[in-house]
Amino acid sequence: MKTNQVGNFAQDLSEYDEQLFKEYKKVNPVVGVWRRLKKSKLAMLGLFFLLVLAFAAIFADFICDYESMAIELNIANRLQGPSIEHWFGTDGQGRDLFARVIHGARVSLGLGLTCTALSALLGLILGSICGYFGGVIDNVIMRVLDCVMCIPGVLMALALVAAMGQSTANLIIALTVSYIPSFTRIVRASVISVAGNEYVEAARASGLDTPRIISKYILPNAAGPVIVEITMNVASIIKAVASLSFIGLGVVPPTPEWGVMLSESREFMRYSPYLVIFPGLAIIITSLAFNLLGDGLRDALDPRLKD
Repeated sequence: MKTNQVGNFAQDLSEYDEQLFKEYKKVNPVVGVWRRLKKSKLAMLGLFFLLVLAFAAIFADFICDYESMAIELNIANRLQGPSIEHWFGTDGQGRDLFARVIHGARVSLGLGLTCTALSALLGLILGSICGYFGGVIDNVIMRVLDCVMCIPGVLMALALVAAMGQSTANLIIALTVSYIPSFTRIVRASVISVAGNEYVEAARASGLDTPRIISKYILPNAAGPVIVEITMNVASIIKAVASLSFIGLGVVPPTPEWGVMLSESREFMRYSPYLVIFPGLAIIITSLAFNLLGDGLRDALDPRLKD
């Protein structure tokens, strides 16, 4: 009788363990990251601001007409202060400042995300090669990138744009080249820490080819630091775009970009400070939002933290 009870208990326990394992497999890792991210109020505040900014950038044409409000000159309305008709006032050429800030969000976010995506992609490729293969390839690539990293990113972009000429395409190339080394070093370190694990050795022993091992087993487990670096770099690139545009080597006027707007407002800032305040706040809030989100993601993606 006791033997049957012990056998039934063991069977029930085995079925419970099997069911628990199935439920565990169903849990999406993204759900866990999101659950931990929601615990950070500052990260959620940054995410909220970014969603509002993204909404404004996507639907900027519906909010304010681009041609008539953000580009077209209207000298009769120049330097009008904030009012119901012009929420942020008008600039020295009579253009609506609110419309220019909204459309400038599209330009700044677009450039920031484009340059970050390109630099992250190239850094992902180079970092994976260096971290997985090592040896001479690693030494050659990293020594070249060390030489690039000796020059500050904005200064490197400034030199490249000055050499290639002022255009949006050249600006994207310059900023992409400037931020490749940081991504490469982070990916390389992450790949080295993951490549020696047992499941990677088992994948090699099973005969899988190198590209599949890297893409399926290494990069997904090394993605956390890369995701955090992406959020941080978007903020850095937005500030770099504004800096280059401010000195005349970034976005070409009259395209509404926050750095261009600051540059055009210098001569009026003593009598019309709102011309500097609103574009400056846009840069500060956007950069702060990305940094807050990046800090939250760093904690949420930390495997040592538990729900």
